Amino acid sequence: MASGNNIAYRPDGTVSTAPQNTGACAVYRIDAGPQNDWTFRRDRYHHGSGAVPTATMSHYRFLPGDMTVKKGSVVTWYNDDPVQHIIFVPAPGFNSDAMTYGATYSHSMDMVGDFEIRCTIHPGMRSRIKVVE
Repeated sequence: MASGNNIAYRPDGTVSTAPQNTGACAVYRIDAGPQNDWTFRRDRYHHGSGAVPTATMSHYRFLPGDMTVKKGSVVTWYNDDPVQHIIFVPAPGFNSDAMTYGATYSHSMDMVGDFEIRCTIHPGMRSRIKVVE
C-alpha cells in the first residue's frame, strides 16, 4: 500500500484511509472554501522550480529573518506553508505571483542596498535583505 499526504492508497487506486479522515486535505480547505471540502488537489503540490532555496516561508515567517547576499546573487524563496504567499519588495520594486505550497520564486538581486521583504497577503510577514558588492 502506498501513502501520499496521509492518504493510504491501495495498488488498485482505491483508498484505505479516506481523505476526510486525514489532516492533509483539511489544510487546503482554507483556500478552497467549503464547496470543495475534502477534494484532493494535486495542483497544490510540487510547483517548485527545482532551484535550491535561499529562503523559506514557513509558519507565516521568512526564514532566515534577515539575510545578506552579494550583488548579482539569485535569491530563491520556497513556500513551505499550506497557504498562499506573495513576495513583495517595494524597492527595487518586484513581486512574485501567488505562491501555493511547494512553489518557488527566484529574483536576481542586482541593486546594492538594504531592502524590506513583505508578504502582501499577510502584513505581519516581513524581513530584510541586504545586497552588498
